[in-house]
Amino acid sequence: MSDKNGRHLLGSKDMVDLLGEDDKVIGSVPKHWDETLLTPGTKKKGRSSGSRTASTGDGSNGSSTPSGSGSTPEPPAGNASLEDWTEYAKTSKGATDADLVDAEGKPLTRDALKAKFGPQAG
Repeated sequence: MSDKNGRHLLGSKDMVDLLGEDDKVIGSVPKHWDETLLTPGTKKKGRSSGSRTASTGDGSNGSSTPSGSGSTPEPPAGNASLEDWTEYAKTSKGATDADLVDAEGKPLTRDALKAKFGPQAG
């Protein structure tokens, strides 16, 4: 997304949680940042975890409410990223971390999230 001056603006889907030395979320950084841009002792939350936490630890979650009628945001496209579907499940459907894992405690796949929280979900 770009503003009226042509500058690229980052949205919540462009961000990833930043973990401190104790592996707790201390903020968020753009996904495209490499390790050289991070504060020593911090790291980006790995994609293998399968879910993003809604809070960045500073009271903001980087998400925005669509303007207009105040309606629930549209679900992501079917081929949207796992992170987009996770964010949608949390912000639009009220999913908790427990809702985003299977019976064995493994993170749900994108297709499982679509089936559980998508528009055709029960």
